[in-house]
Amino acid sequence: TKPSPIKNIALKTQPEFPLLIANKQQQTLFAWVTDEKGAAVSGATISFSVQLPGNVTRYLTYPTDSKGYATTKIEVRGFKAGDFIFYKAAVTYKGLTSTDNGYFVAWDN
Repeated sequence: TKPSPIKNIALKTQPEFPLLIANKQQQTLFAWVTDEKGAAVSGATISFSVQLPGNVTRYLTYPTDSKGYATTKIEVRGFKAGDFIFYKAAVTYKGLTSTDNGYFVAWDN
C-alpha cells in the first residue's frame, strides 16, 4: 500500500545552552520536525532568525535527517550578561508550514 501523505508538520526547537557565556561561547540551535502522527520528517530545512544587536541574522540548517533532526551554529557577539537573545524558527515542507520560537540568556562566567 502507498503511504498516506503528510497532512501537518510540527517544529520544536531548543538552544544547546539556555545560559550562554556572553561573547565567548558559540550557540547551537536544535530543531526537530515531525508529522501529525509524531513521525520524523526528513529532508526539511529550518530557517532561524536571531535578533542580534542592530540586526536580525538568518541561519539555515541542512535538511533534517531520518530522525527529523537538524542543527545550526550561531556566533553570539555584542551582548552583555543578562541580555535575552530571541529567535524565531520556521520550516516549510511540501507546502506545509510550522513555526516555533525561543530564547537564551547571555551570562558571565
